[in-house]
Amino acid sequence: MLFRSAKPLTTRQRMQRVMQVLDEEIRPSLRKDGGDIELIDVEGRKVLVALRRACAGCPSSQLTLTDFVERKLRELVEPDIVVQEVKP
Repeated sequence: MLFRSAKPLTTRQRMQRVMQVLDEEIRPSLRKDGGDIELIDVEGRKVLVALRRACAGCPSSQLTLTDFVERKLRELVEPDIVVQEVKP
């Protein structure tokens, strides 16, 4: 598990931490419900993701992004991260 540091993250550090949190914390939970998430890009503090499988068509997908994905990334990476979904 990651812990936020007091020093600002570099772009590389932010991307690495985001990928780690997605792989270790977020993806396993989504997969339990038949869904998945893909990291598309990190632009500053904006994290661009695509929901996959069951999550892609779920009526609660926006809630999943804000109440689960964004909250977890803010908790474990940086407090001002914003998650945005990229649709095909």
